[in-house]
Amino acid sequence: MNLAVWDWLIITCLFLIVGFTAAYAKRYVNSVADFIAANRCGGRYLLVGSEMMAAVSAAWFISYFEQFYESGFPILWWTSLITLVTLVKSLSGWVQYRFRETRCLTMAQFFEIRYSKNFRIFTGMLAWLSGIFNFAIHPAITARFIVYFCGLPVTLNVFGFQVKTILIVMFIMLSIGVILARIGQIALMLTDWLQGQLMVIATLILAAYMFWKFGWTQISETLQAAPAEKSMLNPFNQSQVSGFNIWFFLMFAFLQFYHEMAFQGNQGFFGAAKSPHEAKMARILGTWRPVTTTLLCFTAAIVTYTVFHNQNHVALANTIQNALGQMSDEQMRVQMRTPLTLAQILPAGLMGILASVFIASSLATENTYMHAWGTIFIQDVLMPLRKKRLEPQQHLRILRLSVLFVAVFVLIAGSLIPIRDYIAMYFQITFAVYGAGAGAVIIGGLYWKKGTTAGAWSAMIFGAILCLSGFTLQVIWNNIPVFSQISSKCPFNGFHVSFVACLISVFLYVVVSLLNRKEPFDTQKMLHRGKYSLIDEHKTTIQRVSIFQKLFGVDKEFTYVDKITAYLATIWVLGWITALVLGGLYYFCFGISDSSWASWWLVVIIIYFVVGAITFIWYFIGGVRDIRNLFQGLKTLKRNEFDDGTVVEHHSLNDEMQQSPMFSSKAISTKHSQESHTSET
Repeated sequence: MNLAVWDWLIITCLFLIVGFTAAYAKRYVNSVADFIAANRCGGRYLLVGSEMMAAVSAAWFISYFEQFYESGFPILWWTSLITLVTLVKSLSGWVQYRFRETRCLTMAQFFEIRYSKNFRIFTGMLAWLSGIFNFAIHPAITARFIVYFCGLPVTLNVFGFQVKTILIVMFIMLSIGVILARIGQIALMLTDWLQGQLMVIATLILAAYMFWKFGWTQISETLQAAPAEKSMLNPFNQSQVSGFNIWFFLMFAFLQFYHEMAFQGNQGFFGAAKSPHEAKMARILGTWRPVTTTLLCFTAAIVTYTVFHNQNHVALANTIQNALGQMSDEQMRVQMRTPLTLAQILPAGLMGILASVFIASSLATENTYMHAWGTIFIQDVLMPLRKKRLEPQQHLRILRLSVLFVAVFVLIAGSLIPIRDYIAMYFQITFAVYGAGAGAVIIGGLYWKKGTTAGAWSAMIFGAILCLSGFTLQVIWNNIPVFSQISSKCPFNGFHVSFVACLISVFLYVVVSLLNRKEPFDTQKMLHRGKYSLIDEHKTTIQRVSIFQKLFGVDKEFTYVDKITAYLATIWVLGWITALVLGGLYYFCFGISDSSWASWWLVVIIIYFVVGAITFIWYFIGGVRDIRNLFQGLKTLKRNEFDDGTVVEHHSLNDEMQQSPMFSSKAISTKHSQESHTSET
């Protein structure tokens, strides 16, 4: 057992905080819209803080441990490309703003409005299957981390039977997640936000301790001794680094832009914002969201690298290597390398803090995913097949049963699925079965009037087939003599397959839509713009926006504080891009020594610490305000039982909603698609 009494007390406090918060939130869940999207009452700081936790997990951390251990600091250099994509998406409100204008509760509901009911059912099922298999390895990796990091026995005696401890931990974590997910999106937002604040504090403490314990001089000297063409410091000296190189990040940058809102594991957040503008501002604030989690990832990974490659730590490395040697699976040894190293170097107290970070992030991800995939199956597969609506309470009971079913499925599937590639690659290819076509269908549906149902079907079907073929090829590669003679491992990873499938899906969507000529779709009606505008959905704060301001994504809804936030986000991202460009030019003109690269990365680390601390205070104050406003809004909000994700055939709004400023924006989703867009392929 690696944990002391203090460590277990820290973990216990975490569960108590989560439990009390969820119990308090339960009283506010009184409708389907409450359960699915917090009845669209989320503020920007609450959204950015809670969605951060829903996006990370033990599997996410371990995935990045793998990447930083293999590639070192150059990952931060090339991810500047991704931050530029993120900035453009945030300032423009790319996809998110328009989707929120549709007032849909799920993405497939938008597909029914834009394309057809049959397409909604198909994409709902495809998203659900893709999502639960993508989700399935999360609990298993989390449980594996807890068992090995905490030093728990591999098996336990349960009623006379020897049961793997990993299965028991999976069962416990999923059970807690089910309890939270069954309460609904309000509870998830609140508990995830609280856990997110605790995680940021813990991350700063843990990273500071690891740098203090090993010292930057020792770490940098070890990194400088990396083999030629596998530099851990110089981003231009990594030609022998497989998997996580410049091409990986170029593909990743494209997929980040293309897949905006295509992944629906956190779909409860898609429609939870108070308004389209709040959704946009949450994305802009998300510019700084990865700072602290990234800080922990690269700190833990490079410290692990130092332990395994520095002569001062041979004994410690051998101890860890012996523990890894007891694992039969090679990929498992890769995944557990950094966690086992941390278990050896952290003292009591910090062990409990790190365990809490992993447990909290995993719990937030698992309950969010269970809520999302359980909701999607009912909303986008079962409900469209029914001829009659469900009563609100009956609807809520079925949603909660679906959450339970997802948990049971994941418990079984997660214990059986082998991981034959890096975790990031597995995530990408399982998601791409749905996401390859979904990106084209979402972007085309929101931004292109000429996109047709036939084009959407073509993109989704062929994108799924291509990704399934790629995944199958990875699994059977070594069993086919001709292939195994070419290479011992499939040369195409998850990102290669996904990237190609996305390009082909875009081509098919555009070509088939142009060939299948139909009357242009009425996007104004779908987005509630012009004569279809809803009362209080958009609030104008400035009358004129200059060309300069438009470059920063500023529109007429921006307040003075909003504009400052947009300017700061732009400066932050463009600062890193400038460093990338100027650094690259200087390197190719004059060269840069590894010691100079080490000095640069030390500056980056200091910046991350400072920015992480500042944004924590900033987001914490804003989050407390948003939580207060959330409760006040939910107390006075009049629920609409028809706001349950059902698409109706008319475009009339409830009279009471049109007259009341408080409730006018809570409109029933309407069927906007024209007859010419309902033909099926």
